[in-house]
Amino acid sequence: MDPEHLQPETSNHITPSVGEGNRPRPNPAEFRGGPGAIANRRQTLILVIDDDLEVRENTVRILEKAGFCVVSGATAAEALSLTRLHRPALVLLDVVLPDGSGLDAAQTLKQDPALAGVFIILLSGVRISPEEQAEGLSKGLADGYISRPFSQAEFLARIDAFLRIRAKQEALRESEKHFRLIAETITEVFWIADIHIRTMLYISPGYERMWGRSVASLYENPRSFIDAIHVDDRERVFADMEVKKDMQPFDHEYRIVRPDGDIRWIWDRGFPILEKTGQVNKYVGIAQDVTERKLAKVYSEVSREILQILNDPEDSQDSIRRVIVALKTRTGFDAVGIRLQDGDDFPYFAQEGFSEDFLQMENSLVERTADGGLRQNKDGDIRLECTCGLVISGKIDLVNPLFTQGGSCWTNDSSQLLDIPPGDDPRLNPRNQCVHQGYASLALIPIRNRDKVVGLIQLNDRRKGRLNLVTIELLEGIASHIGSALMRKRAEDILRESEGALRTLLAEKEILIKEVHHRVKNNLAVIMGLLDLQGNKLIADKAARCAMVDISARIRSMSLVHEQLYQSKDFSRIDFQGYLEALTAYLRSSYHCSCDIHFSIAAVGVEMGLDIAVPCGLLINELVTNAIKYAFPADRLLSGTIGCEIDVSAECDGAAYTLTVADNGVGLPADLDWTNTKTLGLLLVKMLGEHQLQGKIELDCTSGTMFRLRFKNK
Repeated sequence: MDPEHLQPETSNHITPSVGEGNRPRPNPAEFRGGPGAIANRRQTLILVIDDDLEVRENTVRILEKAGFCVVSGATAAEALSLTRLHRPALVLLDVVLPDGSGLDAAQTLKQDPALAGVFIILLSGVRISPEEQAEGLSKGLADGYISRPFSQAEFLARIDAFLRIRAKQEALRESEKHFRLIAETITEVFWIADIHIRTMLYISPGYERMWGRSVASLYENPRSFIDAIHVDDRERVFADMEVKKDMQPFDHEYRIVRPDGDIRWIWDRGFPILEKTGQVNKYVGIAQDVTERKLAKVYSEVSREILQILNDPEDSQDSIRRVIVALKTRTGFDAVGIRLQDGDDFPYFAQEGFSEDFLQMENSLVERTADGGLRQNKDGDIRLECTCGLVISGKIDLVNPLFTQGGSCWTNDSSQLLDIPPGDDPRLNPRNQCVHQGYASLALIPIRNRDKVVGLIQLNDRRKGRLNLVTIELLEGIASHIGSALMRKRAEDILRESEGALRTLLAEKEILIKEVHHRVKNNLAVIMGLLDLQGNKLIADKAARCAMVDISARIRSMSLVHEQLYQSKDFSRIDFQGYLEALTAYLRSSYHCSCDIHFSIAAVGVEMGLDIAVPCGLLINELVTNAIKYAFPADRLLSGTIGCEIDVSAECDGAAYTLTVADNGVGLPADLDWTNTKTLGLLLVKMLGEHQLQGKIELDCTSGTMFRLRFKNK
């Protein structure tokens, strides 16, 4: 550089000072050009490259007097080596150097990523046109220009200005660095797009993990993410995006279908960025994978629905079929089945979606011998095959990521089961039909009754990535409900079967009892018939014939009890009102009365069992018979308008029965002690009332004759 361009002026111009270039200077290694360099000049390092020694030393001296730390050099090679060594805040680089162009050196420095924060100012002894400066700046060869001559104050002001610009750029780079660090490490997808979301300005790497597609493909076609949206959600999301022409924030939840077929739930939020002009020219947003939250909600709803199904009053087979339909419909899996223990095997109790070929191969789990017998292990347990058998038998390896603490087995890529070396495979005779039939996602959840595995839930899907640990734990909860409900349902089924058998036995018993009463009644009728035949032959012997009639009446009183029971719906009790009406009607027709006797029966609502109805019937038969025969003699008819009446009643207060037989006839003889009489009728009354029924008999002869018997209800 020509030294004449450093014009010696008064105090504020640069003046050559040859001797000062040799004074001791601070160690440049102690200085760096950080973002806060302008705040403290003594911590700011500046590199000066100029082939003119006098100009270089004067420039160094001015900067050092201003408080800067300065290193210097004379060639382009030194510019490169010193910049890489010291990483200065500013490089003041002469345009013309002995070993090359300052522009070339600047270009080399700018191309080095390690020197991205270095600010390069080109120095020139001649005025550089605005066009040349613009070209250099636009190509990134320099960050600024200083043309000589200039005053010392102007020079330092420009240096401070460049340092401020450099500090702001450095802060911006640091901010961008932190932004990228956050954006590229978070699991969510951060994005920036134009206001119409037709140009993608930035998309974080999480897009590739979440969408399963490259970031480059989205930059190339910013609306390609719409093609990944599930067909059932696409129209809704697209319509909502079109409505957002008022530049308001938006909030979407939708499903995407990854290239591998996995379906993920996305929560996507966008916010307009308002510029200083008041205009919106871009959107920023964040997309979050909420599949686990969505699945948790779905499986919670499934769990509630299944609990309701299991609590419905129906048999276990219908309940399990409805559970299968609910699981398949709500989870969207291709095939769902439930295995339950049946003897030594665990066949499918119900299933939806499995092919006939699959069921034929997989239905039975027991290992069989060549002759069809069942193989047992050394403990005597039946050996169960394949992965299902491993889960049911509980012989799982908790260290293996395929298994959970709850004893379940699950995978989102079943093909890895084929990679297990035979010597390391814990399964017995693995069939791998799930893999061969194209099921990628697979879950086997044990169903327990207390600590015993009684079956399992199986969910298969041809898509990968359909499961996660949260869904497996939720399914384990569902399996627990099913296990408890199954045991309850089976107990209810057994109870229903027992009740059915009991009802059958009761029906058979009723038929038998009915037949017994019928046969007893018929047998008593035969006896009465024989007595009637015998009585007809004793026409001459009136006493014998009367005895026959009395015996027949007694038998009839017993026969009526069996007849009432035969006709009753309750074979253990009879309606005593109906019984008394039938008995008195029979007695009236059996004995020829000297007058027209009116009978009054009062026993409505009174019921008696067979054990007390028969003795009560016999007792009433004797008393009514006596009243008919002796209460109304022909020679002592009642005077006036008083009719002949016999009242028969029965009452029960819950604790005791009261039977009353009364007439308004002539009464008993005054000297008769009925308790010591030798007549058969009154003897039977005493025996039946006081001994068999354990009751108390009262006699009232105030007006006619009234017998009252009271005995406890057994």
